[in-house]
Amino acid sequence: MITRAATDLTAELRDAIRDAEFTDEHNEEDGTLNLFSNNWAEITPGVRDQESIRYYLRGNCALLAVEIHRAAGWPLIMLSSEASKNSPHHYNDTRMVHVMTRRPDGYLVDIGGAITDQQALGDWQGTYPDVQVEEISEADLLSLIGAGDGLSMYSRLERAVTRDFAARLIDGRLTR
Repeated sequence: MITRAATDLTAELRDAIRDAEFTDEHNEEDGTLNLFSNNWAEITPGVRDQESIRYYLRGNCALLAVEIHRAAGWPLIMLSSEASKNSPHHYNDTRMVHVMTRRPDGYLVDIGGAITDQQALGDWQGTYPDVQVEEISEADLLSLIGAGDGLSMYSRLERAVTRDFAARLIDGRLTR
């Protein structure tokens, strides 16, 4: 049983958690969820902590951005850099550094909350001096991450957890 989760989970997420309770995606000891897609993390549903931030900043930012984009219609924004192609941390030999969305007020949104373009660039310029902000379509982003068929590469639980985080970011229940 999930013990540390936020109390206002969606029915979709509660169902996905229930289905995962007898798999290796669920940790009985502390109620965290083990998510495995691009990097392993113990995520507490509805709680932004170091694990959820690491999970969505280190390989799963595109999943979160697409779910925010689909729910709110906010444009997808890619931070890109030619230097990222030479980095051991590059993504599928692309220029992609990080993916966020843009709120109607112009702020960029990821798991950390809302920040300005300048703050986003400043966060990455130490590693990628030529980092740029550019809008990207969902189809182009899915192609870049090798998910041309949509998000089926992620488990039902990963998608439900991410949609819950997306909803909380959209309506302001998670702030930076």
